Amino acid sequence: MEDEKAKKAAAEEEKATAEGDLAITNRDLAAAQAELSQLSANCMTTAADHEASVAARAEELAVNAKAKKILEETSKGLVSDMMAKEAE
Repeated sequence: MEDEKAKKAAAEEEKATAEGDLAITNRDLAAAQAELSQLSANCMTTAADHEASVAARAEELAVNAKAKKILEETSKGLVSDMMAKEAE
């Protein structure tokens, strides 16, 4: 009978320890899930910002290329005129 009581007491103690561990694990899991949710939101925001930056950069490069082309086309005549004036 004493052996059974000792086994029962040990089992109850083990159960209490396991329940405590489970409570801690559940608390840690909830904290980790909340952090994951926040990190996911931050990641999505960063990705959207990056996409906007890439699009703006592409647009800026296109505008610069167009401006360069216009400057090259309009300055050809000026350079020729300047060279002609210097030759005189």
